[in-house]
Amino acid sequence: MAAALDLDILALNAKALEFDQRLRKVKDANPLPDCDWYPYPTLSCFSLMSDLLTGENRKILTLSKGLPVLDLGCGDGDVSIFLDSLGLSVDAVDHSTINCNRMEGVYALKRLMQSSADIYAIDLDSQFGLPRRYYGLTLFLGVLYHLKNPVYVLERLAERSHYCVLSTRIAASSPGRQGDLKDVPVAYLLDEAEANADPTNYWVFSELGLARLLKRTGWKICDYMTKGDPNKSDPSHNDADQRAFCLLRSIWAHPADMALGRGWHELEYGAYRWTERIFSVDLDRPATGGRTLTFRFHLPPVLLHQIDGPISLRAIVNGVALPERAYSTPNAHTYQCELPSDVGQNCHVEFVLDKAMPPRERDRRELGILVSFPTEEDSHYRPITIA
Repeated sequence: MAAALDLDILALNAKALEFDQRLRKVKDANPLPDCDWYPYPTLSCFSLMSDLLTGENRKILTLSKGLPVLDLGCGDGDVSIFLDSLGLSVDAVDHSTINCNRMEGVYALKRLMQSSADIYAIDLDSQFGLPRRYYGLTLFLGVLYHLKNPVYVLERLAERSHYCVLSTRIAASSPGRQGDLKDVPVAYLLDEAEANADPTNYWVFSELGLARLLKRTGWKICDYMTKGDPNKSDPSHNDADQRAFCLLRSIWAHPADMALGRGWHELEYGAYRWTERIFSVDLDRPATGGRTLTFRFHLPPVLLHQIDGPISLRAIVNGVALPERAYSTPNAHTYQCELPSDVGQNCHVEFVLDKAMPPRERDRRELGILVSFPTEEDSHYRPITIA
């Protein structure tokens, strides 16, 4: 895998082209019994990325930092199986109800290529969950305009993936060029058969609309390009198809050097998470051998009122208990302790509160304390560090 992570996009595309020839031979020799293979050349995405990516981003796989890759809307899994062949850990996701062959293709191709990529059938228009807590890179190509709820999906991805390569249809005018959309952040809602007679097509954004959508859902655009004529593009006609391609960086995902364990609730407003009474995190000590554990958190006044009194917190690092601290005032606090000399390089830290707010009728979560996470304005902030 290390060699694959260091590939420039041109070298990666060359490998993809070679792999595509193998896949074509396999598919031609093994027709699906009751349906057809996905008809579009999905591995061509790497050729498009060679036009999109700039600078250090051209080593696209290094952005994953060795974390799993998510291929969302995988079709027959060509991209997933290719990346798996390079040694990456890959999850291939599609929705069997709207996949062109009900996902028979991706399962067949995994078997025929003896791939270890994991396959999941997930409906992104539901209150979905993803197979893993975190991904280094998500490939989200040609899916956005098929979603009923693009805001919800992009928010969930921003919490779970550090980077994303996204492509989607955009439009500079309404159908028939009846309205100019270039300078307004809007989306056009397609009728059932309005575009390519495909009822799974929903929202086509203007260029400004897509930019605002990404900003509001926790993403920063790193590289961007469009394909197609902006002077005639509209949401529905085949000869007026324009596409946007983006490399995105999440400003909501946890820091790459910190892996959250159990006891954390979902990110709220792109800024903070509640914990449960017991919660954990995995950290690496710096090469210089940091010895001080620092944890910054908040005690909301409502929490202290509900639990009636001070709250105590202790940390257990690789099974070694650190001193307990008590906190009786609201708002910002810091728990800080020296680590024992023999604690090791990789640290599993479990935090334990002596009490928490129990589930209530309107909120069935157990609530411990509130922890702020980095935002774009403060991207170097770390709530938990060893230094």
